[in-house]
Amino acid sequence: GAAAAQAAPTYTSTVFAAPPAGASAPDSITTGAGSVWVSYAGGTTADGSEPSGNSTVVRYSPAGAVQATFSIKGSVDGLKFNPGTGIIWALQNQDANSALSFINPATNAVTPQPYAATSNAQGYDDVAFTSKGTFLSYTNPGSATDVVLRKVVDGTSPIQTTDILTAGAPGKNLATGQANYVLPTFDPDSLKVAPNGDLVQTSGNRDTLAFVSNAGDASQSVSYLPLTANGASVTGLEDSLYVTATSGTLYLTETSGNQVLALNL
Repeated sequence: GAAAAQAAPTYTSTVFAAPPAGASAPDSITTGAGSVWVSYAGGTTADGSEPSGNSTVVRYSPAGAVQATFSIKGSVDGLKFNPGTGIIWALQNQDANSALSFINPATNAVTPQPYAATSNAQGYDDVAFTSKGTFLSYTNPGSATDVVLRKVVDGTSPIQTTDILTAGAPGKNLATGQANYVLPTFDPDSLKVAPNGDLVQTSGNRDTLAFVSNAGDASQSVSYLPLTANGASVTGLEDSLYVTATSGTLYLTETSGNQVLALNL
């Protein structure tokens, strides 16, 4: 149906924080436990190859003061607060040879949490927590039959997963209405939860968002939304975000500018 036209939101942009000495290239950002958490992955390799180097995860106060810093081996590209456990997940090496570390905000302790199996060709980029479980975005597929989305098997350590979506999965094209649409290529990146509980997976090498309904269930389905701006396809999507409030603050990382921004709506 037709939607009523709305005025563009007004906001002010300010620099929330700059990287601490020795850190650069802010990437993933999350909020939780009363803090803003940012990963700086400058100088690291996305596949864990040597010399990999270390990422720096910084815990900031809501005012932008540094509360703690953490040095974690490899490229920390995914950073997410688990509201169920209160733990920060730091996902390392998104393209291959993935690793995972847990940060406990109560103690600032960092604990490696191994996966039961890893790959030298694919890796975990992001994680999402829903009432139906924990899901991992699996990147770098080489063919349409390669997996792009996995569900964590509850209570397993090392972490075990089940495959629930492949790169060539057909779905509805929400822009055209075409059924059984298949993305020509699909390289997943970020993973978010929509207000209705769907998973929203960003295709990092294309112009498309994938929406997965009833993820991991027998009734699971997928649909795709190609995005355009000024008549041209949007390329290199990095992330997505649902804004569910009429006012507040959004935190964004500006990797090329080496800073973290606060958008006050």
